[in-house]
Amino acid sequence: MLQSCILLLFSASIAFGYVTFDGKEVPTLPDPATTVIVANVSQLYMAIRNQQAGQTILISPGIYDVTAFEPLRISVNNLSIRGSAEDPSDVVLTGKGFEYLGDEEMFQLYASATTFANLTLSECRGNCVKLQSMGNNNCLLHNVRFYNIGERMIKAPNPGNIYSRAWEIRYCHFENTKIPAVNRPDDIAGGNYIAGMDLMYCDSFQIHDNVFMNIKGATGDGRGAVFTWNNSTNMDTYRNTFIGNDKAICYWATVTEGTIKNNMIVAGANLGARIDNSIGIKLFNNTSFSADSGNGAFTFSGSSGCEIRNNIISGGISVTGGTYPDTANNIILTRNQKTVAARWFGDLSKGDLHMQSDTCGPVDKGMVLPSVTDDWDGRARDSLPDIGADEFSNNPPIDLAEFANLPKNDIFLCKATPNPFNPATVMRYSVPAAMAGLPVRVHVLSLDGKHIRTLRDGHAGAGSFSLVWDARNDAGTPVSTGVYVVTVTVGETSKTAKVTYTK
Repeated sequence: MLQSCILLLFSASIAFGYVTFDGKEVPTLPDPATTVIVANVSQLYMAIRNQQAGQTILISPGIYDVTAFEPLRISVNNLSIRGSAEDPSDVVLTGKGFEYLGDEEMFQLYASATTFANLTLSECRGNCVKLQSMGNNNCLLHNVRFYNIGERMIKAPNPGNIYSRAWEIRYCHFENTKIPAVNRPDDIAGGNYIAGMDLMYCDSFQIHDNVFMNIKGATGDGRGAVFTWNNSTNMDTYRNTFIGNDKAICYWATVTEGTIKNNMIVAGANLGARIDNSIGIKLFNNTSFSADSGNGAFTFSGSSGCEIRNNIISGGISVTGGTYPDTANNIILTRNQKTVAARWFGDLSKGDLHMQSDTCGPVDKGMVLPSVTDDWDGRARDSLPDIGADEFSNNPPIDLAEFANLPKNDIFLCKATPNPFNPATVMRYSVPAAMAGLPVRVHVLSLDGKHIRTLRDGHAGAGSFSLVWDARNDAGTPVSTGVYVVTVTVGETSKTAKVTYTK
């Protein structure tokens, strides 16, 4: 029986890197060769102003208000902008705010081979990272957190029909905790002009192992968390997690060729996937499900040569115009089939889209597809593949759906998973925007209140986070089996959860 990605990364090593909100370990980047170290906003400004090809601008932990010199223009090739720590919440760049009433862009790219890594970009009204000149090729976004961006977290416009090619966007976290006002100025869609990424004239982008949370418009009609269109080609979106977005994945007008596979979609107010006026799009082994409604459908309009195979889809498939896609071997869940889904996914309230039993209907019922060799966890599929994003294994529950409707003025601590655990467990918590910048401490105590381990000690970033505890104390010594208390404290507010370590 296959083990889950989480359990494998725990058992593979004792020293853990940064772990994403959905439990994936982020690969560590190679050490940079030529660095410019900055520790305050003035130094950051001068480093951007004096940028040179081949440099890494290495940003020390802290909060950097860049509003005085936005937009930050990247004009030389092969420049990296990188936080010095593995945890992206240690380095936070802030703009004028989600609710700002004017135009704002944080970064503008006029170059290629740019890397953004290990940092948070937050509170920007307009476009956060914009491909200003287009022709911006071979760029990497690695372990970047985008938080409360009012229009586009990544924007590729269409100046002169110039393609940007060969990007990789991986292990990033795209999250909003705010919703635009229906009457906000300069919003052409009545508060719905908002998306995770908006990509025009892009080619050969790899968008994988990211988290997209709560990207919503004023009336539930926000653009896609992944929104690619206007003659983009060869766009691949895979192994991502989507939670509570109005629309998860949109390929529009006209995207030619691309694969959408192994994504887990906890549907929000609208669609799981929308394909409009596009050619040759393949949707393979995705799971789109909502415990609360019939949302999550896949819709097609005016498209041709598309294939929809091995998917679990809540809300069905709708086709208008174009050529009817190949829809072999999908499982369509209606509102009345929640009891069936409960047997497949376990506790519906948790939104865990891993299958819980080898007796589930999707197990061993999939078609063998040459382009689908692994699953959402990155684990190899066997000769009798399952339908959906997960190849059945003894996956621990991952409480993700609870984060689709977070409290606005209080911290939130989810139950640890797995629990009981051995050798490690993941704690997930959220911090509201109003508490950003306050001192944060996450620590483990014994039942009698003795300090065991500090997992985080610094200043709180806003958004949703995860931490791993490997059943060791601050000295690196394994603890005894038993029950322990995890405490998250932000300012004067604390939340606790119990975890049980077994052998």
